[in-house]
Amino acid sequence: MMDTKPGKHLPEKEILQTAATFYRQSYDPKFGGLVGAPKFPSSLPVRFLLRYYRQTSDKSTPNKATPKKTTPDKSFLEMVENSLAKMAGGGMYDHAGGGFHRYSTDDHWLVPHFEKMLYDNALLAVAYLEAWQVTGNDEFKRVVNEILRYVSRDMTSSDGAFYSATDADSLTPEGHMEEGWYFTWTPEELDRVLGKERAEIIKKYYSVGMIPDFEGRYILHTEKTADETAAALHITKKKLITVVDESRELLYAERNKRPAPLRDEKILTAWNALMISAYARAGLAFNNQDYVNRAATAARFTMKHLFKDHRLFRSYKDDSARHNAYLNDYAFLIAAMIDLYEADHDIGWLEKALELDNVLKIFYEDKENGGFFMTSTDHENLIAREKPYYDSAIPSGNAVAVLNLLRLHSFTTDYRYKQRAEKALKSFSEQLNTTPSALSEMLLAVNYYLDTPKEIILITPAGKPKTGDSLLETFRSSFIPNRILVVADEKQATDHAEIIPLAKGKKAIDGRATAYVCENSTCTLPTSDPEVFAAQLQP
Repeated sequence: MMDTKPGKHLPEKEILQTAATFYRQSYDPKFGGLVGAPKFPSSLPVRFLLRYYRQTSDKSTPNKATPKKTTPDKSFLEMVENSLAKMAGGGMYDHAGGGFHRYSTDDHWLVPHFEKMLYDNALLAVAYLEAWQVTGNDEFKRVVNEILRYVSRDMTSSDGAFYSATDADSLTPEGHMEEGWYFTWTPEELDRVLGKERAEIIKKYYSVGMIPDFEGRYILHTEKTADETAAALHITKKKLITVVDESRELLYAERNKRPAPLRDEKILTAWNALMISAYARAGLAFNNQDYVNRAATAARFTMKHLFKDHRLFRSYKDDSARHNAYLNDYAFLIAAMIDLYEADHDIGWLEKALELDNVLKIFYEDKENGGFFMTSTDHENLIAREKPYYDSAIPSGNAVAVLNLLRLHSFTTDYRYKQRAEKALKSFSEQLNTTPSALSEMLLAVNYYLDTPKEIILITPAGKPKTGDSLLETFRSSFIPNRILVVADEKQATDHAEIIPLAKGKKAIDGRATAYVCENSTCTLPTSDPEVFAAQLQP
């Protein structure tokens, strides 16, 4: 049952502790993820655990989320690092083409269900991105880039929107439909495509051994680290990585000669929005303008083709938008617009987020009890209007909507957004208190609510945006999950201030890019020094 009785209490830190304890007790220390099979990447909420680890590492003055100083609990970070490394090394990851398959049928991420879903790859790109920000592990950054490259090569329409999925089955040379054939290899195929010397290295690296692991063929996966494999082959790690990178491209090109799995070319608003967020966040973190541009192109497509007469549609195909949008469509697209504003610095994206939220408020919000219904007030008649709060393969629309409201409050300082978020959190208080692990995405909103978010304003001299690069570089690799970011030159700041009051009166002091780091609208001393800025960003 997805409906909820109205609650009375706002969440407290114990909810986060209870959820973290559950995940630690259910964690598979050998293979990562949760114990058992099949294994879904969403079963372990990496982004929540990174936030919880950050709180246990907090060296600041205690706040609502961290009532006393604590010793960093690295077990939560180790859970994340091990799980992400095992997933990326396993057969569930497409080592030749990039991106993740849907789930693993076994407990060690080897044999996947070979279907690929856009939403999985969008969510995993953000998870690996945040893990890179916490750890600095370039392997996590590589995975993000490979996921986004896969999407740009194989899952992007000519208009720049994102397709939904690809099937698991494909045609064999004999004309039969078989799952996984497109993605698997024989030693003889590797020898032919790569040449004997290179193939021997690749077979060692990707564990192509004596016994086939899938229908007489091999799933590429890594059982040892690059250092261990290089040592076993008596070559340098640098040479190994060079051969692996070259071979991936050769294998991808060869594989494209095979009949590909069928591709579902529907453009789904919610899933498209998740990938917009992934590109926008990666573009900001990696200083990659191409990623930001791809996010903006997909966002413009969505607003042009799926937003008509101030209402969203759910899907688009064959030049036609279809079906009234659901809660997820609005919630995910609002989040994408906020993410895109922070990456692109165009106030128009934030204006779109506010416009979409207003539609959500009018047609989907439970005015009496808080939270949001899955369908609009003018949707076709149903026996009951569900109010979904549990996560499935994708996050709960209510969870994302609540976090959106908290972020919009931080931007606008309009307390009505926070009041609506609080009412929603109360609506789900019983479920949060009894089974918080079932609402893992909602825990991100709870974490934001209990924290004191940073309000980061970066002002550059008019017409000189590049002067802020050194300050932005400091920000990009920092893991600051609960924050807003505003980047504008002195002239633009006046326009931004109409929506974001904190931008009002902010100047580039002495003609230099200047950072203002604030909490609850109270700012520390402005600075142009990256080291001082870095210290101010610390929790």
